[in-house]
Amino acid sequence: AEVNTVVSTLTSIENVKGTGFRDVIKGDKKANVLDGSGGKDSLFGNGGKDLLNGGGGRDTLRGGNGADILNGGRGDDILDGGAGNDILHGRNGKDLLFGSFGDDTLTGGGGRDTFEFLRFFLTTDDVPFPNGDDTITDFAANEVIHIIDGSLSDVSVSNVGSDTVITYNGGKDTITLLDIDLDKAEINFDFF
Repeated sequence: AEVNTVVSTLTSIENVKGTGFRDVIKGDKKANVLDGSGGKDSLFGNGGKDLLNGGGGRDTLRGGNGADILNGGRGDDILDGGAGNDILHGRNGKDLLFGSFGDDTLTGGGGRDTFEFLRFFLTTDDVPFPNGDDTITDFAANEVIHIIDGSLSDVSVSNVGSDTVITYNGGKDTITLLDIDLDKAEINFDFF
């Protein structure tokens, strides 16, 4: 088998479109638009208000600091907005969406998705910091919510209007399931 690898380092470029192959694209501290196109891509926005589009393939998208928008595309993707108030769209496939630090909006799209949340983040001084108030727009009965470093005794679930609100981390963090009636909800929790 023949393997061709091309490594290009571009500077002072804010917008990059990948190839139909496996691309690794890293942004900078400015606002970047990164498009993986086809292939199993890894996109890293780093700082700034970034837009990351995975495209076809099983992609990994990490926004970094800033209010980012991540679109997984086709395939089973991993999306992590990082710090900031991020918007994550898994699109099609069995996606893994991380509600990282900040008030994030997560939409899994088609497929059985998993939504993952940390109970808290540690600052550089190892001081716990709350995760934030996150929203899942399209939670379905066959999907799973993971709360890392959490336990069932730390979680309460209630109806607020037409939504179901999950409160955890001693009431410091919430996950709102839009238009999900608690009486009819089937919520699968996993704790690590």
